[in-house]
Amino acid sequence: MGTMSPGGWVHCGRAFSAEEIAGIRATEAWLPGLARRELAATLCEHLHWYTVTGTPKVHACRQFLERLQAAGLVALPALQIPRRPGPAPLAPVTEVLAEAPIQGPLAALGPVHLEIVRAEAAAVAQWNAAVARWHPLGFKGAFGYRLRYFITAGEQRLGCVLLAGAARALAVR
Repeated sequence: MGTMSPGGWVHCGRAFSAEEIAGIRATEAWLPGLARRELAATLCEHLHWYTVTGTPKVHACRQFLERLQAAGLVALPALQIPRRPGPAPLAPVTEVLAEAPIQGPLAALGPVHLEIVRAEAAAVAQWNAAVARWHPLGFKGAFGYRLRYFITAGEQRLGCVLLAGAARALAVR
């Protein structure tokens, strides 16, 4: 394998120390037959590299591993092309949002805040169903890294917000 350059490595806003690179190399050497995705998931756990919602940053880690391979620091297994039958159907909704429109001033509802939707299946299904029902274009699922929020006032849900990385690639509309 190659030697590491004296400068640090930075990927997706995270700086990697020489010790972390050595740990990545040791893990890759210890698990030589592991698929790239599994290796990236394992490294995310070892490096504590997670998104705000607590999911491992597997895609970013795979990209970083490919950079390390291009530099000659790791040897990744050959790419495996998965066979996918198509997108999975959205999970059924367990809770229906209120139908009645809200009347009155916003101040009467109480403080409005954003409630992050964690990776629990029920909360994600509720968010997906709300957007699919109320968005004029519908909703077939989000891709890439993303953050979902419910807009709430007290115990009442007022709406949904999605922040996704794909929006960074779009020009100003």
